[in-house]
Amino acid sequence: MPFPDVITHHLPDDGSIPNNPELPLLIYSDAFDLSGDSRRDASLILEVFHRNNWGNSWVNGVFGYHHYHAEAHEVLGCFSGSATVLFGGEQGVEVEVKAGAVVVIPSGVGHKKLRGSSDFGVVGAYPPGPSPDMK
Repeated sequence: MPFPDVITHHLPDDGSIPNNPELPLLIYSDAFDLSGDSRRDASLILEVFHRNNWGNSWVNGVFGYHHYHAEAHEVLGCFSGSATVLFGGEQGVEVEVKAGAVVVIPSGVGHKKLRGSSDFGVVGAYPPGPSPDMK
């Protein structure tokens, strides 16, 4: 399978959310070819994340309020449904996240779900290092 295309966004400090001055938000629209069985697809994404040393994982959605992790990067793998997520604060960028997508969120980058389908689900994980604090 060819490596998926990546979309990058460099997000400046918005006054309340620092974002990351060095690292961009990375969006891989079609990182996973999923089966449509959400339980199996979530397990597949978890396995790939763990194999690549992304741990402290969870399965859920994205909070509907602005938050960021000051010390830890985060990866999200969407296994079902879709949602519009705002990255970077109120003046940031809206991204449509669909099943099969992976988003790599550098430390400091704010994120908030604006709206989503009732079956929207993601696997989240963090690399080794600082614990995923929430601001």
